[in-house]
Amino acid sequence: MLRMPDGDPPAAHAATLGERSRQFWAGIAEVLSNRPVLVASTMEAAMYVGYGAFLGFFPPYAKGIGLNDAQIALVMGGQLAATMVAKPFSGRLSDRLGRKPLIVAGLFLCAATLPAVPTLTSIWALALVSGLFGLGVAIVTPSTTALVADLVKAGRMGSAMGVFGTIWDCGEAGGPILAGLLIRALFYPAAFALIAAFMAAVACFFMVTVSDPSVPVAAQGGELRSRQ
Repeated sequence: MLRMPDGDPPAAHAATLGERSRQFWAGIAEVLSNRPVLVASTMEAAMYVGYGAFLGFFPPYAKGIGLNDAQIALVMGGQLAATMVAKPFSGRLSDRLGRKPLIVAGLFLCAATLPAVPTLTSIWALALVSGLFGLGVAIVTPSTTALVADLVKAGRMGSAMGVFGTIWDCGEAGGPILAGLLIRALFYPAAFALIAAFMAAVACFFMVTVSDPSVPVAAQGGELRSRQ
């Protein structure tokens, strides 16, 4: 027979779990009280509102103007390909120039290209605009993730990324819903224009409320050379 240990170790284990639970909720509360993190997360959500609207309602729009399934896939695939190829380069650029300029430029690019989609009927024009929209997405996403990492304290990274991801998912889920309601009431051009205006407004709010804590690599190198 095996003898079970006395009751003291389980009590210590329970205390450890309780302490970890308190640390977890303290981390969540700290992240939620960090205004720059919430604004940066809202930036990402705003971009994904437009992204969700595009993914959800470009196919029925394209069907309505006579594109077949292969042509629709070509246009949407171009957007995804542009995002995939550009992300490593935009991430490296944000290390050199700072997060904020890249985030603002990318979101404005998304806001500028989204309203053009329902005004076009040429597959090649749609492919070009779709690719530019994908480039905007590629510029924003690495920089916002890095910005949130720059803004939070050590030990709170998981909590920050959890909150960031939740707000991001809300934007992506809300995009098709919002677009559907607007398209039903106003049709495609006005609906996409209003969503783009929302994205641009969030970008402007971000510009005036969040400071970029990152120091560009090029500036660091210049400072080191000057000291030498």
